[in-house]
Amino acid sequence: MMQKKNYISELIPDTSQLVDNANVILNSLEDMKPINIEGSLVSNNGKYVGREYFAKQVKNSYSYKSKNENDFSGIYVFYVNLVPVYVGISGTIIRRMKYHLFGMKDNESSLVYLIANENYQNKYSIQHSGKRKDFPFDEFRTKIQAEMIKNWSFKYYQIENGYKLAFSEIYVSCALKTKWNTFKTH
Repeated sequence: MMQKKNYISELIPDTSQLVDNANVILNSLEDMKPINIEGSLVSNNGKYVGREYFAKQVKNSYSYKSKNENDFSGIYVFYVNLVPVYVGISGTIIRRMKYHLFGMKDNESSLVYLIANENYQNKYSIQHSGKRKDFPFDEFRTKIQAEMIKNWSFKYYQIENGYKLAFSEIYVSCALKTKWNTFKTH
């Protein structure tokens, strides 16, 4: 049987291949030691050095999203006290990590926005009911990002295929039971 392709000539993988691949990725991630954000992606003086860090770690980088040799695509997991809390994917992991840790806007750092919403609810004993653009993101952002830099760790796995990348995100987040992942669409 001939394998089908999508409109941009990517081979559409069989679902059993996707599950097998996601298991390989999950097992690889579980075998890795988490890397502290501070001292790897962020220098001791608070500067983002992710590009320099990954240049030493990832050889022959390639992004399925762009042929930019300065970044790579893949999956990453954030940990708090060695507990996985969030799984993300990106066609440009180096840039995505920077946005998580230093993004100034809620749409640049959606994970920080989710945490800020929970912090808002804890502080004011009420859920924010207004529009996203009216949420006081800056009131919470800096503290959350500082906490992430100081106390969080991460793991990553390079994935060049868009199907494998997308499928792996939900598979790994469900397997790890991460708190901050949701697949609710808007």
